[in-house]
Amino acid sequence: MSLKLRLTTRFALITIVSLVVLAAALAQQAASLVTDAMTGMAQQRQSSNMAVAWQVLQEHGTTFRLVDGKLYAGDTLLNGDVAIVDTIQKLVGGTATIFAGDTRVATNVRKDDGSRAVGTPLAQGPVHSAVLGSGTSFRGEANILGKDFYTAYDPIRDASGKVIGVLYVGLEKAEFQQVVDALVLRIVLVAGALVVVAGGIVWWLLRREFRALHDVRASMRAISHDETALTVPHLARHDEIGEMAQAVEVFRQGVIQATDLRRTQQAEADRKLARQQEIETLTARFDQAVGRLMGNVESSIESLRSAAGSLDAGAAHTAERSVRVATASEQASANVQTV
Repeated sequence: MSLKLRLTTRFALITIVSLVVLAAALAQQAASLVTDAMTGMAQQRQSSNMAVAWQVLQEHGTTFRLVDGKLYAGDTLLNGDVAIVDTIQKLVGGTATIFAGDTRVATNVRKDDGSRAVGTPLAQGPVHSAVLGSGTSFRGEANILGKDFYTAYDPIRDASGKVIGVLYVGLEKAEFQQVVDALVLRIVLVAGALVVVAGGIVWWLLRREFRALHDVRASMRAISHDETALTVPHLARHDEIGEMAQAVEVFRQGVIQATDLRRTQQAEADRKLARQQEIETLTARFDQAVGRLMGNVESSIESLRSAAGSLDAGAAHTAERSVRVATASEQASANVQTV
């Protein structure tokens, strides 16, 4: 079952749907770009955070040594000194840890129960292999106690250059992702607002344009009902609506000509009808006159017939009297001869 929607509504819906799809695609692309950019920024931030962490650590000593599992910076024992890692956290955010060997001796990384993860080992993997195995720094993502972090690890070396510990700074991805999600949400809201505004503008423009089309359609409908005494609107436009208006004007002129021709033909037909009626009237009058004349002739003939009958009767009576006279004359003549 097809929906009965006006062209304005159809075009507006198509445009709005297209804008929504476009905005969704742009928002997704923007979110992806933002995520990638923010990830890169997070990694760069860890490098700068590491420089701050080294500065804070070296304030307690520039030489490091490991004695019986205890790590020293100068004369400062780093095991359990959470003030250093908390200072780093206050300065750069995220988390910080000092490892003696592969064991956390000072950290603000938390376990699931909320306690500091002091005494937990550095997990085997790329970080362990790079820092403690190869003695190189590590920058990248790592899983720490079941959570994903953007991390920076640097080896801590003693005076001989031996790796005796690790300095770590990092930012939990979940916290960072909250920032990214908030930014993406803002992008989506802005895109949605733009879609609403653009959809409203498109709706208004379409209604404005289709109002002109409606005017042309109304003119065509009026002309189809022989209402030709009107001015077709939008004839001066130089677009498709103007072309339609010009076509309607041609149609109006054609209707006017057809109406004039029809009226002329109707007038001619009326004249022929009047002439025919006049002829029929004259014919009827002639027939009536002839009828009356024939009636008069028939009356005259009847009169003549009556007169002829009277004459016949009179002639017969005269003949009879003549016979009688003749008879009397013969009798008289006989009588005379007798005498």
